[in-house]
Amino acid sequence: MLTNVDVQFPAEVSGIVNLKVQITLFIDEIGAVRRLRFDSAAIPSPFAAAVLDTFLKARFKPGEVDGVAVRSQIRLEVEFRANRGT
Repeated sequence: MLTNVDVQFPAEVSGIVNLKVQITLFIDEIGAVRRLRFDSAAIPSPFAAAVLDTFLKARFKPGEVDGVAVRSQIRLEVEFRANRGT
């Protein structure tokens, strides 16, 4: 990963929240995320928006085959944890 990735907890969400979101990133030859797939079911929209906003701006070191940059994909898990009083 070439950029720092810090997915922010959605400000509009309150209460106790523990959520894990599995995603697959599709990275092009220059390290840009071209597509993101949610592999988890039923992700509340504020969390989906936070993940999309963060990872579509991120930059990665591209995959390589025999020293040549190639498209690649990576599967990650993002964990949201907060105990926000109501």
